Amino acid sequence: AAYLAAGWTSPLTLTYGAKASPPAGYTGRAAVLPSYADCHAWADGTEGPKNIALWTQPGIVGIDVDAYDGKQGGETLRLLIAALGPLPPTYLSTSRGDGMSGIRAYRVPAGVEFVQGLSGIDIIQPSHRYMVVWPSIHPNGATYQWVDERTGAVMDGVPNVDDIPWLPDAYVDHLTRRGEAAAKMDASTEELRAVADAAHAKGAAVIAACDLLALTLVTPPGE
Repeated sequence: AAYLAAGWTSPLTLTYGAKASPPAGYTGRAAVLPSYADCHAWADGTEGPKNIALWTQPGIVGIDVDAYDGKQGGETLRLLIAALGPLPPTYLSTSRGDGMSGIRAYRVPAGVEFVQGLSGIDIIQPSHRYMVVWPSIHPNGATYQWVDERTGAVMDGVPNVDDIPWLPDAYVDHLTRRGEAAAKMDASTEELRAVADAAHAKGAAVIAACDLLALTLVTPPGE
């Protein structure tokens, strides 16, 4: 109930002390949103205590950094910060106390697909995995906690989705194909006018879609 009240649309139960076995059909691209009744039925079942997971609803990602047992997530994150600038402090779900390992939650534009394959970093998103969160128990026996990176304090509760900071545009562009697509779509007013003129010469019409600010810069084709 606490996660639903904080704006998380898909809190799920897992096997106690494990990261596996969420309810079937509630994760991945075709995930179904659980109802309030579903969540309470899972939590109040007769199987005993459960772990809690969050399917990352559209508009939320988790940057999962592994910086332990020789994993290079910390170094990868440092390289990203050096290249793209600082990340805003956010809420970190972690069962480790090293200050680096764990899942950092960020808001992002809905519908963008993030890359995978970074050394020691996995990006949790609607199509990929889920976040294991407080008050779950890690397989190693440690308790998951939410840490507010703004203060470094362990939270006594659940972060509100509306309070999660936005992932900077430089990271969204670098970690998705949005930047590449935007570069391919870039065109000056003169280039668009030439396309329109060529279409008109053949008796065709041109439809141009743009935002309101672009209308102050682009000459409409006239249709």
